Order: sequence, then C-alpha cells, then structure tokens
Amino acid sequence: MAKNYSPHQQRIIRNYYRNLDGIRAQRLQELVTELWLAETEKKRERLWARAKDLLEKGDAPPSEVAGILERRDVEALAHLVGREA
Repeated sequence: MAKNYSPHQQRIIRNYYRNLDGIRAQRLQELVTELWLAETEKKRERLWARAKDLLEKGDAPPSEVAGILERRDVEALAHLVGREA
C-alpha cells in the first residue's frame, strides 16, 4: 500500500535520510558521554547495546567495532566516533 506524502513531508523524509550519517554520529557522541557518566552496570549494559546497534549500521570497520564492543572501551569508542564525525 503506497502512501501519498505532501511535498513538505517528502522534503522532511528526504532530508532525514540525507543526514542519517550525521544523526548517527551525534547519537554515538551522546552515548559516549552517557557511558562515561553511567553509574550502574545495568545502565551501561543498555547503553552498550544501543552503541552496538548504531555502530553496526555505520561505516566503521567491523573488526574494530567488534574489538571495542568486546573490551567495552569507552575511550576507544570516543576515538572512533571522533574520526567518523
């Protein structure tokens, strides 16, 4: 079933997908900050799960992503995000 979007809605959708890499990078930057400040292990687990989802959708080398996620290294994540941003 096709949806008919107004020209305004089409522009919003097009701009969202055009800027998706920037949006993903900003979310990862915010996650780095939240991970750094997280006080409980439960919160860290949730944040790492979100980081994993975002990293898997990005353009980072899979081997590097796997290493960061395995070590749970916030500094390496921040370095990776800084390179991609």
